[in-house]
This record gives sequence, structure tokens and C-alpha cells, in this order.
Amino acid sequence: MLNKANWYLIKQNGLYHAIAKEDAEKLDPDSYVIQQVFESRKDALTEMSRLIQLGINEVKSHVNKLVDGS
Repeated sequence: MLNKANWYLIKQNGLYHAIAKEDAEKLDPDSYVIQQVFESRKDALTEMSRLIQLGINEVKSHVNKLVDGS
């Protein structure tokens, strides 16, 4: 059976990181939250990019509301 490397999408100090399982195991378990686990780095980075874009869109919306006076 082929053992696939796992990639973790974690949130640490308010930032997203895509890291290998081995690297996550070296971190203090209380210093991060696992968002999702992926089979490839590409998949983890794609999801990280999507989440960051969602955050950017939320900030844009909030700023637009402030500017428009709504």
C-alpha cells in the first residue's frame, strides 16, 4: 500500500500555512489549528488561496460599506 504524504492547511497566529504533516508534528500542538488535510501540496495551496481571497472580499465589502456610509 502506498503511503501518501499528507499536507495540512493550518491557521497559526491569524495566518494560513500549507505545511507537510512532518513539519506540523514539530510544532506546539496548541500553537495552530488544522483547517483541513490534503493529499497534495497543490490542493492545500489552492484551498489556502481560496480562503485568503474570501477574506479579502469580506474586507472589501466592509470598506465599501464604510465609504458608502451604509
